[in-house]
Amino acid sequence: MKDFEKFCRKFREEVIPDRRKTVIIGGYDLGGAYCNWLLKKTTGSPAEIIIDDSLCVYGVKVYRELALQLLDPAECICIVPSDKKYAEMFERNGFDYILLEEKFGCERFGFYEWLEAEYGVDLAKTIAKETFDYDFRFATNSGASRQMGLVDVICYIEERLILNIRDKKVLDIGCGKGGAMELFSQSEFAKVDGIEYSKSISEIARKNMKLLGNDSDVFNLSATEYEKYEDYDILYMYDPFRGEVFKEVLKKLEKAAIKRNKPTLLVYANPYHHKDIVDGGVFSLISVVDTDFFHRDVHIYSSEEVK
Repeated sequence: MKDFEKFCRKFREEVIPDRRKTVIIGGYDLGGAYCNWLLKKTTGSPAEIIIDDSLCVYGVKVYRELALQLLDPAECICIVPSDKKYAEMFERNGFDYILLEEKFGCERFGFYEWLEAEYGVDLAKTIAKETFDYDFRFATNSGASRQMGLVDVICYIEERLILNIRDKKVLDIGCGKGGAMELFSQSEFAKVDGIEYSKSISEIARKNMKLLGNDSDVFNLSATEYEKYEDYDILYMYDPFRGEVFKEVLKKLEKAAIKRNKPTLLVYANPYHHKDIVDGGVFSLISVVDTDFFHRDVHIYSSEEVK
């Protein structure tokens, strides 16, 4: 079984065994938002009640502790994704609760964090660009692609754009420690590889792939030097670099796309260089996927109409 399926099944069977009960999430920080997203993904509907003593989120109904007075503890499943003060809140109101960090054995709740606990990998922690072993002027921090957003994008590609992903190859340009590569690999793409300029970070990525039993290749060189972009059907970027470096890489991607006799998809999260891409005349914007990435939208471009 794929690890993400195993992760989702554990959540569904051990955390939400009875969906007829009222599900309450305590705390709507990133862990709470992730929990609510996973709940909807695994059961078809989000939590009935979200409690947060200090947060108001437009478009999300958030309650305070007083809401518990109207509920029967026996008819509720209370979940604490991370903030322990909500465990104390449920307890003083007579509600049992599930602490996800204990249930999944990780310090924070998430798929990357669970993989770290299960396999001893290093995926989630961001590496500041100032510590890179190369000139970082055009680089961005090396952080894992946001889990919710990328999973939604992969599902969109599978369900809306590509009928048969089993013969499609993916290249993560600026793959960092390999989090996105692993998430892509959880689907049935034919091959998922990555490029990482930093020697030290690429070594972490290779170690992670080995521990995860992932056959992805990690190429340690600059994206401006890579010469085999035409081998891949999907080119993925999570804002790895900007400025002149991006423009130089874009020229190589355009040249590779023209060389192919089938569509190339360019998936770009945090699309700072959208105008450069469309002005190049090779890639056209075909989809905008709303996600939890920093700039919300992930842009999907194609070198020609997707068939």
